[in-house]
Amino acid sequence: MDLCNPKEIKALLGRHGFHFSKSKGQNFLIQSWVPQQTAEASGAAPGVGVLEIGPGIGPLTAQLAQRGERVAAVELDATLLPILAETMAPYPNVEIVPGDILKLDLPAFCREHFPGLPVVVCANLPYNGHFSGKSHLMRYHDHGHAFTSQFLHQIQHLPYHFRIQR
Repeated sequence: MDLCNPKEIKALLGRHGFHFSKSKGQNFLIQSWVPQQTAEASGAAPGVGVLEIGPGIGPLTAQLAQRGERVAAVELDATLLPILAETMAPYPNVEIVPGDILKLDLPAFCREHFPGLPVVVCANLPYNGHFSGKSHLMRYHDHGHAFTSQFLHQIQHLPYHFRIQR
């Protein structure tokens, strides 16, 4: 399934009765180079765990799964969970975690989901507003978690990448 093909996306969403939420800033990627380049730039690789924030229907998740050792994707919108179960079925190294990234204890989450692995954090965030979770991620620097960040600006697209080393 091509998760960036508008016809396939429409059919997928229709099968699941999904409707976009403007209040959540939901817009799905339709240019395959965006998740490909984002995953390439993220630092996902064999031996590296990837925490993805807001996988949507999973085009970036699929790219991260092809590169990283293990991917844990945290999705706030429960209506996307059955869609992700379908789209991520081919990737045994992906775990979809329902929840709010802002309410997670990130060090504990990383220890549980990525034991012994360095972790990168990657997200294709909605471009309708400010990502308040950035400060949630940044505060772990003060608790002994070093990370670097890379901000890539693309047309109507703002992926965030953080590398967390424990």
